[in-house]
Amino acid sequence: MENSLQPVEKQKIYETIVEQMCNMIDSGSWAPGERLPSERELTLMLKVGRTSVREALRILEAMGYIDIRPGDGSYVRENVIYTTNLKKMLQVVQGDDLFDEMLEAREVMDIQIAFLAAENATPDEIAELDAIVDRQESAIQAGFSGVEENIEFHLRLTEITGNRVLVEMQKFLFTIAHPGIQDLYMIHGLPQESVRQHREIITAVRERDSLKAQKLMVNHVRVRYNLIATQEEPLAQTGAA
Repeated sequence: MENSLQPVEKQKIYETIVEQMCNMIDSGSWAPGERLPSERELTLMLKVGRTSVREALRILEAMGYIDIRPGDGSYVRENVIYTTNLKKMLQVVQGDDLFDEMLEAREVMDIQIAFLAAENATPDEIAELDAIVDRQESAIQAGFSGVEENIEFHLRLTEITGNRVLVEMQKFLFTIAHPGIQDLYMIHGLPQESVRQHREIITAVRERDSLKAQKLMVNHVRVRYNLIATQEEPLAQTGAA
């Protein structure tokens, strides 16, 4: 039976898009190096919103299926690095009942990131973290959520560790969890609290107090999940921030 894209009917639209596009690439319907249909074309073909298409493309890039080239389009990678284990990880991260496990995973990774960053950060790198949080605060004051600056802060903090494995894991996790992070930042007061906690973490990093940085990061993660748990419709099923 010939492969083709079908209109999406499931609740989690972007996940269904990812599945269909993975099948197209795995089957060879979209060959290595081939340019994918544009966002607009995919929107029309799948009968979904452009936001869902963008989330799907973001996930496909994190999975190693495609390269997104700004101003040019999305292309199937010449050497697709996608593996069965990575697909299983994607399914786990997007599970509906993994609140506690996601919390534990973020704690384990982020507290070590905070520890290593406090040990390794240079004055210039600390200044970069300050600038990111300044932009986050300005975005919030302008009426935006500051969610992208939040992600930028955590990714830059991870890069400062000098651990490339942690960097790639963090990028993957943030890519997969992006829809949930956007929802999370709709909680009243969370964006402002995020700025305050980020500044505290930077202070600990500046003081090279690794243990303090760890403790602050644990609180940073747990406060978010406690807020999620109090919502009428928990956001934990869509990811972590």
